[in-house]
Amino acid sequence: MPIAYELRSERLRITPFRPDCAEEFRGLVQDNQAYLVPYMPFSVTPLSSLEQAELFASMFARFTKGDYTFQIRDRETNAPLGGCGLHPVDSLGRAAGYWIRQDRAGHGYAAEAASVLCRLAFEYEQVDRVELHIDPANLGSQRVAEKIGASREGLLRRRLPWPEEEPRDILIYSLFADDFATSPAAQVPMDAFDLIGDRIDPRATDDGESDS
Repeated sequence: MPIAYELRSERLRITPFRPDCAEEFRGLVQDNQAYLVPYMPFSVTPLSSLEQAELFASMFARFTKGDYTFQIRDRETNAPLGGCGLHPVDSLGRAAGYWIRQDRAGHGYAAEAASVLCRLAFEYEQVDRVELHIDPANLGSQRVAEKIGASREGLLRRRLPWPEEEPRDILIYSLFADDFATSPAAQVPMDAFDLIGDRIDPRATDDGESDS
């Protein structure tokens, strides 16, 4: 199945980070640094314009190999809202993450983005589980995980690397393929598109034919 280079939900347009949007998102992170720093290690140390562009270039290179890091934009206005990712854990699982700018928090964007990532993982990549790794103090992110139907599994101590500090504890929330179809995440409308903008049918077989 082709790689999904664009995901669209009711309010969001989600595409890979690329070097040409580096300066825009560098400014967004700087404007929201105090809000992001407690939970997002990437926000702790400000990057130069070149460093940000190089980071996005490396993210895009990994994207083509199945390690997905996305920018989130308002589908109507194209305003940048934040970022999200779907990263390999092992052959059967993916880890989903998300962040939304402070002035747009509390409007359901994080849950919508997380649901889109779950649909990508379960419907297009046919994985068995999606994990969410969350700081124990990040109550908002825990509510997002619960809102999309993920269940809390437990606390892992000193697992998240942190700049100039000891690794931090993380909470693990999981959603499994067996439960996905009846979860709130599965009810969020989403379409995926390939590199040239053609819609990807998740039911299609490798020869391009639909299973139904």
